[in-house]
Amino acid sequence: MTRQHRQEALSLAYIQAVAAMCGLTHSFPSKDYGIDIRLHDVERRGNRFLESGVRLDIQAKSTTTSGFKDTDLIYDLDLRAYDDLRILTEEARLLVVLVLPKDEARWIRQSETKLELRKCVYWASLRGLPEVSNQSSIRVKIPRIQIFTPNGLQRIIETIKMNRSSK
Repeated sequence: MTRQHRQEALSLAYIQAVAAMCGLTHSFPSKDYGIDIRLHDVERRGNRFLESGVRLDIQAKSTTTSGFKDTDLIYDLDLRAYDDLRILTEEARLLVVLVLPKDEARWIRQSETKLELRKCVYWASLRGLPEVSNQSSIRVKIPRIQIFTPNGLQRIIETIKMNRSSK
């Protein structure tokens, strides 16, 4: 497996772990048309658990070269991915970026008490951002406070639910 494929697999594993902590299920689109993983909200109805119909589409990225400037993560995103994420769709979409150490030997640390995936994962919604004249990529600023955590993901899902109910 290539280094890039390992990075992608770690990014997806991180997203799945956070989603599991939130009680969300996930699925993978059968073809890659700009979405790598879909998260599905689950709700209890009587004695059963069912998908509520609320879904979050995610484009997962991973990097060892992105930089930090003050309060932002700076990430160079392929223009095609930018356009896929900025368009207005019925489903919410996020860019999720795993920042790994440059040294692959430091990506994961394991002991009997923990499995640690380093460094951090950040998220951004590009929904509604303008079209740009760039030819191949665009520099995206992701606020460093937007860490992809279970609490943060739960707030995102609740916001999606509120927006759906107000329509």
